[in-house]
Amino acid sequence: MSKTLENIINTRLIWHLEYYNLLSPHQFDFYKNRSTLDLLTTIHTNICDAFKINNHLLMVSSDIAKPYDTVWKHRDLS
Repeated sequence: MSKTLENIINTRLIWHLEYYNLLSPHQFDFYKNRSTLDLLTTIHTNICDAFKINNHLLMVSSDIAKPYDTVWKHRDLS
């Protein structure tokens, strides 16, 4: 039951985000037909372009894996 409900909510949420263009075009996780290979290709292109014109390139990346593992459970549930 919970997996079915999660799937329904996820489908509606993704539809809402895509319909109202709330996701950045640089987001690769939530779009259909996009993968990490697309992201790596974009990064490689940016690196090569910066290298060609002898420029610096700054990249900031954040990966939040299991963000709720460090939450104090008793405080979170109250």
